[in-house]
Amino acid sequence: KSYIHQLDDFLRAYNNSYHRSLGCSPNQSTIKNKDFSLKDRVRIKASKSTFDKGYVSSYTNSLFQIHDVLKTNPTTYKLIDADGDLIEGIFYKEELSRVNNST
Repeated sequence: KSYIHQLDDFLRAYNNSYHRSLGCSPNQSTIKNKDFSLKDRVRIKASKSTFDKGYVSSYTNSLFQIHDVLKTNPTTYKLIDADGDLIEGIFYKEELSRVNNST
């Protein structure tokens, strides 16, 4: 039997199964699921120079909180630090990484 005949079944099973990295199945994932909400805890992407080691963390150790969601295109975010002070600048979602509240 050719694998071509089983490809639809394989794709259906794959897209309906739970993926740990997404926190849901690909069919349940939407663009809205990726956005951040007020009070979400995040880390900021750290800038690396060209020759930095790959195993060094890509994100800061400091935790921040979403303070404001700006209705820009694309959506941007204002952050506050642990002391409640506003962080200078705005951030795109690609520059942020959500942190579990248990961390």
